[in-house]
Amino acid sequence: MGQSTSSMQAYINSHGGFRTSNPQAGDLVMWGNHVEVVVSVSGNAIEISGSNGADGGAVPKVSGTGGWLTVGSSALSNFGSGGFLGFLTIN
Repeated sequence: MGQSTSSMQAYINSHGGFRTSNPQAGDLVMWGNHVEVVVSVSGNAIEISGSNGADGGAVPKVSGTGGWLTVGSSALSNFGSGGFLGFLTIN
């Protein structure tokens, strides 16, 4: 598998695809051009964390509403560039 988000998308789609609900802590959450990790889940809200670019600098947990993004909300859909694709649990 290559290192770009497009090669990740192709791999994930060929192995069952993404899910758009029921996120779990530790899941990858992916947009067309961005990937983060689900840190916490509370009901239908998630807290995520990731990296900000080539320098690999850590990014604090998402600021969203009180630090949380709601599954199905426009804030989640618009957080990463390229449009929200879904969640993936790594087994």
